[in-house]
Amino acid sequence: MKLSIITPVYNRKDCIIRCLESVTTQKEEIEIEHWVVDDGSIDNTFELVEEYSINYSHLKTHKFSKNRVCNGVITSIHTLQEILSYF
Repeated sequence: MKLSIITPVYNRKDCIIRCLESVTTQKEEIEIEHWVVDDGSIDNTFELVEEYSINYSHLKTHKFSKNRVCNGVITSIHTLQEILSYF
């Protein structure tokens, strides 16, 4: 079984590493896929995530070039719909 986690972010460099570490350090015997969808952050949030992802293959990223308030949420919903369509 695979657990997919989708984290939409915008300008959260102050806490994104804590979020990533929380997912990465889970001790469960389950495959984890963690998507971080950045909605056009301008505070280096995405760069921190990209740097962190170098060492963790379960971490996937996507960045929108411009903040539209709901890009990350809409992408998360579409991704969830794709995942659920397999069942």
